[in-house]
Amino acid sequence: MYKNIINLGYYDSFRSINPDDPGFTYWDYGQSFKNDIGVRIDHFLISPYALDIVDKIYVDKEPRAWDKPSDHTPLVLEIEI
Repeated sequence: MYKNIINLGYYDSFRSINPDDPGFTYWDYGQSFKNDIGVRIDHFLISPYALDIVDKIYVDKEPRAWDKPSDHTPLVLEIEI
């Protein structure tokens, strides 16, 4: 599905802004977050026009510090309006 949307001309906004950051949003076992072994399963796929108004996009890792963290963490997109 991801490749199909990209092939329609949409952009992976995270990868466009952060080409060298793996941007993991999911860690499947207890030590994977600590060892930075994750998967990026969350995406904001946007048109080339919308890419121009992206201010920043990042993975919010703060929830992983909670007492009972999820295996997942949010991807945050900020745009200029």
